[in-house]
Formats: sequence, C-alpha cells, structure tokens
Amino acid sequence: MRGVTRPVTLQGTFLGAGPVNVEGGYNAGYRAGFEATSTIDRKDFNIVWNKTLDQGGTMLGDDVAITIGIEAVRVEADKAGGMPAAEKKP
Repeated sequence: MRGVTRPVTLQGTFLGAGPVNVEGGYNAGYRAGFEATSTIDRKDFNIVWNKTLDQGGTMLGDDVAITIGIEAVRVEADKAGGMPAAEKKP
C-alpha cells in the first residue's frame, strides 16, 4: 500500500468441506471453505491522515482488520487423460 511492502502473518481457519448439492438436483461438486484474518497498523504503510474530534480523540484508529474468504473446489482428474475435465482441450 502506498509504495510500502511488508510481510503480514495471516491466521487461517478451516471452515469445513463436503459435497454440495443445490436444490433441483444439481451437484455442485466437493468444496472446502477457509478464512484468513490479520490486523495491520495503517501507519506502517504511510497512511497517517487523521482528524481530531471536537470531544477529543481521533476519527480513525490505527488498526485495520483484514479478512479473506476462500472457497476451493475439487477438480477430479479425467481417468483417461489424467487432466482435469475442465482443462481438457478438444
């Protein structure tokens, strides 16, 4: 951000996995869900603007919460060609 690169440690959580069947009999395959979170200090990235409030204190806090949601889909390899069916070329 703003020309600054820093490593960030994410805390990961496995939310679950299993087959997904949608109403109407559609099979959406086998899926897994994950979530990753972290908190960074915005000042570490040269984001320093703030405003002092009339009652005291500041408008913005320094901590910024980051949340990433991930959904993974299992792709079965084609038994004949060894390539996932979605990637198989004609």
